[in-house]
Amino acid sequence: MAKLPQQGVLDVTQIATFLAFLTFYVPCVSTFAMMLKLLGRREAYFSVALSMGAALVVALAVRLPLELLL
Repeated sequence: MAKLPQQGVLDVTQIATFLAFLTFYVPCVSTFAMMLKLLGRREAYFSVALSMGAALVVALAVRLPLELLL
């Protein structure tokens, strides 16, 4: 396997954390726009906050063991 340059390359822990966060943080701009239209402002913001909170918790749960093991 080719050696990658050390500057600007993410390590395994950072990549796994980022992928876990992206997997659980779903809303994109168009999804959020539809939630605003269908649910209203309060519920749409609550949904985004809940989704972001869950994604952060999962990302932290992935990162902590990897930081200890690697």
